[in-house]
Amino acid sequence: MKPLPFLILIMFLCLCLSPQIIDGKKKKKSKKPSKSSEADEYKEYYENMKLLKCLVCQNLVTEFETAISRTDPKKKIDTPVSYRDKKDGIVKRKIIPYARSQTHLIELTEDICKNFEDYAQAKTKKEGTPTIIRITTPNGNMNPLFGSVDIVPDENLNTRLKFHCDTIVEEMDEQFLSLLADESNDNPTLTQKICVEEGSYCKNLKDEL
Repeated sequence: MKPLPFLILIMFLCLCLSPQIIDGKKKKKSKKPSKSSEADEYKEYYENMKLLKCLVCQNLVTEFETAISRTDPKKKIDTPVSYRDKKDGIVKRKIIPYARSQTHLIELTEDICKNFEDYAQAKTKKEGTPTIIRITTPNGNMNPLFGSVDIVPDENLNTRLKFHCDTIVEEMDEQFLSLLADESNDNPTLTQKICVEEGSYCKNLKDEL
């Protein structure tokens, strides 16, 4: 056999038998993320979204109650519902406080989620528990609880919190209008009914509230 064809044949066999070897060193294959790690990342993301939605729901109840409490209690509204007085038989219209009227509550549902642009994601300094906090109070002052948390930076957080709020209001609008109209429902009751029993955004909160 001639030397040149023989050398070519040897080189060809070497390349076929050892395609991964260059300069005596084996190429390292790039590691692809395993299915289990991808599943863990998705689970963590999903659980974080569930937690944020729960926190938004709880704070949303507080935002509604705050808006109602800041409404002039002397302000009244003439309801569209009329009734006939048993004494004189005259049809009369009922005058009720404006704060918890359907008109006011509907107005609140349209704008309440803008308040979540003033929230930040945080962790409590003492326990390290994830939470969200209003940066300023409804009066425009710095939240006195601000010093008890460490803020967690997130460029998209404000958008995300407002999105969760919009979703909850859209899904629970009837419940909000019904439950908020009854002033006997306090914050723990409202939060339990809307965020746990009706919306299923949170686990049972009775022991926490």
